[in-house]
Amino acid sequence: MFSDTETAPTGTEESIKKKESIISENQRTAHKLELESLYNRKLGLEYKEHTYREELKKDTLTTKERLTLEFNIAGVEKELEEIEARIEDIKTIIEQGKASESRHKHYDKYLAFRNIRELLKNTDIKLGQIEKEAGCQAGYMSRLEKTENATEPTVEFLVTAAQKLNVSLDDLLYVTISSLSSTEIYMIKFLEKLIRDTKADRLNWIKEPLYVFKEIEKSDDGELYHPLFSKYQNHKGLKGIAVSEAGLPYIKTRSFFPSKTFGQMTEVIDDCYRLELKDQTTLYVMSVGEIESDEQAKGKAATEIWMHRKNGKPSCLCTDHEGKEIIIQLIFKLWLAVNQYDTRPKINKEHREAIDSFLRDEIDDNIVYDLIDDQPE
Repeated sequence: MFSDTETAPTGTEESIKKKESIISENQRTAHKLELESLYNRKLGLEYKEHTYREELKKDTLTTKERLTLEFNIAGVEKELEEIEARIEDIKTIIEQGKASESRHKHYDKYLAFRNIRELLKNTDIKLGQIEKEAGCQAGYMSRLEKTENATEPTVEFLVTAAQKLNVSLDDLLYVTISSLSSTEIYMIKFLEKLIRDTKADRLNWIKEPLYVFKEIEKSDDGELYHPLFSKYQNHKGLKGIAVSEAGLPYIKTRSFFPSKTFGQMTEVIDDCYRLELKDQTTLYVMSVGEIESDEQAKGKAATEIWMHRKNGKPSCLCTDHEGKEIIIQLIFKLWLAVNQYDTRPKINKEHREAIDSFLRDEIDDNIVYDLIDDQPE
């Protein structure tokens, strides 16, 4: 049997910390090497750009030579922009890594244990399963829970618990899950999966451009349709109500977005995104703002997550203007993830199959098109 002050069977606490330190140091070294390589590439490209521009100053260049140099300069500028963006990304990753390491050194193991027990209440998973998969003996967490036991749980145990209980490691370590309602926990799991799957390119988000919503909002007859919009007639609180010579308002029907944050005093302020889910249900990430009566005033902004099922009534799942801080942070992270997804290359299933065939050298080179024979007589 193990004593109350035992360490994990997978190694002593000292060896665990050493392993974590080695992993972190290896990651930092890899990032530093990549930064060094990027800076060297940047210097080389800047020299190349300078050379091209000096060549471009010559009066003896032919039109073709001039166009070639301009094309080369544009290519170098584009590559420099990409390198600068990657350098900033790596710098951010390094800083986030430092902050994360600092944070994880000061977590409360007892909060993590309480969270594990709280999450186990709503699942068929047993604590023994987590301990076994993490390489720990049965009763491992119970022994570490005792106040006289100063041993910290292993990284393997915490990560396994987070994975099995479908919660992020940060939530497990820093959020008081017992203070959350079952619906809030459900929403957190939903948002976290959306973020993970978006970053892994497993979801097909579709952009709805801002100009589409502006056309709907400006429509005088309310005929332009969007499933999240409602209609009003001569609402005095909104701008743009026409008045006749007799001082009576014209009867006009207009569409508006019934924001949970700002009500009818709402306008869409940025591109939004939708995701098609099962059973003709659509998820929307909406970026909206408050309409100010004063034209010079700057209204507040909000991000709202909406859901709509065909022939049903839309509902707002959550907004970053109310609720628990963890949900507000996840809404922000989802918005960032979706925006980053929108800038990445997209390959649909049919095109991916064609590219895969090409990568396997499965090209049908027996098909030859005779362009001359195809010309009309």
